[in-house]
Parts: sequence; structure tokens; C-alpha cells
Amino acid sequence: MPKKTQGNSDDEYYMPQEGFIRQPVVLKVLGISQSTLWRKIKAGVYPRPVKLSPRLSAWRVKDIRALINRYDEPETPVATDSK
Repeated sequence: MPKKTQGNSDDEYYMPQEGFIRQPVVLKVLGISQSTLWRKIKAGVYPRPVKLSPRLSAWRVKDIRALINRYDEPETPVATDSK
């Protein structure tokens, strides 16, 4: 599991620039629980992991970065009818 080189806190995780990350890193980076992750995957909100081998699944870093960037975008205001 990749850790930041600065500090010794287990709460400090980072994502590489490209490649794949495993579930524990995804959970730390997104700040969510395992059940929330899988519930949102099932609902189609979060990306599915990629099967790298029969017993190994991981997420593409670019997919997780895109997910984070989607939440960074400002919400579109809802138009209201003032009649």
C-alpha cells in the first residue's frame, strides 16, 4: 500500500500518477467505508475495479482521479420558477 514519504501517520496515503491502486488506498483517498464504496459501485456512481488476475482487482488511478474531480466541480444551480 503506497504511503507518503513524509510523516509516519497511517492516515496519509497518496495515489501514484498512473497505474492501479487497491481497495484500502481507494477507501483512504475517498474517505469512505467499504460498504459505501460497493453500494456506490452497484448504483453506478463509482467506477468498478479492473480484474488484473483471478484473485486481484484494482482501480485505475485515472478513474479515481476523475471521480474526485467530478466532486470538485461546482454544482449547477437549479432554476426556480418565480411566478
